[in-house]
Order: sequence, then C-alpha cells, then structure tokens
Amino acid sequence: MRKNSAAIKTPLKNVFLACCGLGLSFLSSVLFALSSADVSVSVNETQWQGERKAKVSAFRGIPFAQAPVGPLRWRAPQAISTPAGPLPAKAFADGCMQGPHMVSWYQSLVEAFGESGSLIKSPEFSEDCLYLNIWTPALHKNSPKADLPVMVWIYGGSNKGGWTSEPNYLGEALAEQGVVVVTIAYRVGVFGFFTHPALAQEQAINANFGLLDQIAALQWVKRHIKGFGGDAENITVFGESAGAADIGYLMTSSLSKGLFQRAIHQSAGFELLRHPTRLESDALGEALVAQLGFEERPNTLGSLRAASAKEILSASESAYHGHYFSPIVDQHVLTQTALASFKQQSTPSHDLLIGTNAHEWYMYIDDPLPESALESFFSKQKNVNVERLKTLLATEDDERRVLDRLNGGKENLCPSLYMARRVSKSNANTWAYYFTKQRQGRGGDTLKAYHGAEIPYIFNTHDRWLPVDEQDKVLTQSMMKFWVNFAKTGNPNGLGLPSWPRVNEGTVMELGARIGASQIPDRALCEVFDRSMLMNDEH
Repeated sequence: MRKNSAAIKTPLKNVFLACCGLGLSFLSSVLFALSSADVSVSVNETQWQGERKAKVSAFRGIPFAQAPVGPLRWRAPQAISTPAGPLPAKAFADGCMQGPHMVSWYQSLVEAFGESGSLIKSPEFSEDCLYLNIWTPALHKNSPKADLPVMVWIYGGSNKGGWTSEPNYLGEALAEQGVVVVTIAYRVGVFGFFTHPALAQEQAINANFGLLDQIAALQWVKRHIKGFGGDAENITVFGESAGAADIGYLMTSSLSKGLFQRAIHQSAGFELLRHPTRLESDALGEALVAQLGFEERPNTLGSLRAASAKEILSASESAYHGHYFSPIVDQHVLTQTALASFKQQSTPSHDLLIGTNAHEWYMYIDDPLPESALESFFSKQKNVNVERLKTLLATEDDERRVLDRLNGGKENLCPSLYMARRVSKSNANTWAYYFTKQRQGRGGDTLKAYHGAEIPYIFNTHDRWLPVDEQDKVLTQSMMKFWVNFAKTGNPNGLGLPSWPRVNEGTVMELGARIGASQIPDRALCEVFDRSMLMNDEH
C-alpha cells in the first residue's frame, strides 16, 4: 500500500443534504460553477464529472444504491435516484463500516518489509458506502470510443474488511491496457452477513446482503457502462481472497445470471469448504442482540436499526469473535452450497481463470512454530488420511512450510484446482496459474509469495515500500497482458507471451521469476484433500 488518502469523502452525502434547502437547478449550477472536471458522462439525467488524466479518465464515488442506513440496514440494496445536472465524481467514498482488520494487515505487511506501519492510515468508514469507481480510456481523443472489455474488481478482506480506495486497487494503469476498470463496494462483517430469526419473519430477502450489494453494482454496470465506453456484454469479474470466494458464490447464483461472462478467481477456493447453516447464523445474530442487551425489547429489529453503526460494530467484535462471514444458503441468493453447485456442474458456463499463490498461509504461521501446531492441525481434520499427508510432507525440512502447504493446499490450492476441473468439463476456456514470485530482501524472505502478493502486478501499483527488480517489471507487464487478454476473449494467450495451456492439459501457468507452463503443484496432496472435501459435503 503506497499511500492512503486521509481525507476520503462521501461525494453525495452533503449534496443530498443541500438538496433539502436548495432547488436542484440552483444546486446544479453551483456545482457546475465550482467543478474543475474536464470530462463528463451522463447516467440518466445526471452528468458525472470525472477527471481526465494522460490516457485514462477516472470517475470516483458514483452511487449504485441508496445508503443502507436506518430502516434500510439489513435490507437488499435499494435503487437510487440522483439529481439532474452535473455532480462531481472525483473523490472516493467512505469504506464500508468495519473494524481495524485490514488496516492492521497492511501495517504488518509494511513492517515485514522494514518500514514503519505508521505509513498506513485508515480511511473513513461508514454505512453510506455503496459506491463504485471507473477508469476508462474510451473518452480520450484517438482512443477506442466504445465496446471495450469491462473488468469489475471485488476486494477481499475476509468479508469483514476491505475498501475500493486501497492503493493496490487503483485502476489507471490497468485501464491503459484497453479495458474499462470498475471497483465496487459491498457491506462487510455484521452489516453485510447478519441474520436473525426476526429478520426472516419480517422480510423474504433476509441474508447475504454483501452479495446482494455486489449483484446490485453489477446490475448498475450492466445498465450504464456503455456510456463510459464499456461493452455490457463482455464483463469480467475479478477478485482476491474473500472477493474471489464471493465470485465463486456469484457463479452459482441465478440472480447474477447474465451480469458477467468471465471470472478471474485469485487465492480463494475455500468457499467450497464452508457450509454455515441458517441455524448457526441465526444463533450468532441472537448473540449480537444479547451483547447489546436488546433481547427483552419488544421490537428487536427496531432497536438494532436505531443503534449506531459503532455500537453494532463494537458488539459484533465479541458476538462474532473468530467467525468467518461466509454467505449462507438462503433460497434467494443461494439455493445450495458452492460445492454442491460445482460438484453437479450446475453453475453457468463462465470462462474462468483461477489460481493461488505458493505461500498463502506462511505469513500467518508463528515463527518459531509451536511444537503442537502440526498435531493440532491433523487432529482437526475430518475424513482425512493423515498418515498419507505425513508421508507426502516427510522431506519438507521447514515445519512452517509444512503447515503452509497443508493449510494452503486444503483452503486454496486444491479446491481452486477442483473448481477449474469442474468448469473445464463444460467450458474449454478454463485456465489455472500458480504465483511464485518472492520479493527481494527482508520482506520476501519473511513472507515469500504471500497471500495477496500478486495484486500489485495485476494493477501495476507496486507500493513504494515494495522492492521492485527487473523480474518484477517483466512479470507485471506479462500478468497485465494475460488478465486483459482473458477479459477480451476468454483466452489469456497473446503475441509475445509465453504459452498458457488450458486446464485440461494437466498443467498450470507458473507466474514468477519463471513464466511458463509447469506441473500442477502438490497434486498428491490435493488427491487427499479432494477426497476429504467430497466426503464432508453433508449439506
């Protein structure tokens, strides 16, 4: 993370407040007079005023739904009407309400590379956060005018953190490759994935609000991206970690049908392993109510919606301690688990580019490793041939690396490869990668090819505290071209690039100091974990 704006604003918040006391025509003329924007795009009757840069125009903070506050908290995103006339789209909106989870993650990363964690500043967070950002090369002279491929980024953060203005997600350099780049926000944590028995009694749509936000954003893109030079019939969703896992769910949801044609799925796969039930989710919701002391109140939901966002967030830190905010089967967004959908090949036939990093879990493993750590892992496995795993890893002399391979294999590598194989049976445009690039110096030695390490290569947004050598530069250009080629045609291959084989050819594309086809890593390990995953599919 290079730099974080300490003054992130929610663009429309004050505008709508001003509308209450000023006529819209007067407000519009004031905004127009004050605006220094040199590029605009009309969406319905609103002219969004963006910023024209050397090769790309940027539009930040465009709302795609009403603010989910007060009575709209824990409801599906509602359509929004913006005032007629010009409005500024030059500032990122607040990030969705969350705790310090992601800020702390970035600070630990910076410190691993020998810099001060104080370089990372937290943006503003609020519930008024359902905005998106667009970078497009199509509004410049001598540039393609329309029908460019569209790439929509969904951020990660364990579904409890993340925001669109993270510097690694800035889309300018990627858009320069000839695509329209969009980054979208969605509710996280208790605001995005809360359920409660009273909520199910009140409304038919009563779960998975974070996924519903993503769907609403994609619907907005589908309707309006043509005005920004994008092709509404050629949309690729891409994301990392929880963002990629959510893409796995979106691939299985009937609500997202036709909203995207291609998916790039980075460092997830664990969505195939997690099957939280409504009963389990409701119990956590009831724990939140108890934590707030609202269990005896006659109108539980009214009390919850009247509470401040800070109150809700603070109580959730205790009520949901250690919980991963996975979507649930709600018979609206999701009718069955992700594993069941991929297992039955009942997912739509999207083009798919999928992969993981070589050391997904290494940064999360204590150094030195506690003596009981490995046995603790093995004792928690269900329907797993533990002795076979021990045999396969017997030659690995770094115990942290053993645990990294076990966790990364089970949670990321193996389920991702399983998804690739299942999709490839109905769609030849299925491609798998394995990211292996380790940064030079202390940080690289400490973290290796860590979880999230591939992102700056895709966006060409290398933080100033990240060492960048010639190999990094070559890899950046190659990965950007691979990702853009896939978004354009469903095939990452192109002139001047190493050949990337399809999944059904039994290899993956290694992306690292070496760029080229490689044998599937830890194949025997995945045979063990795949068998366990399928045996544990009880829902």
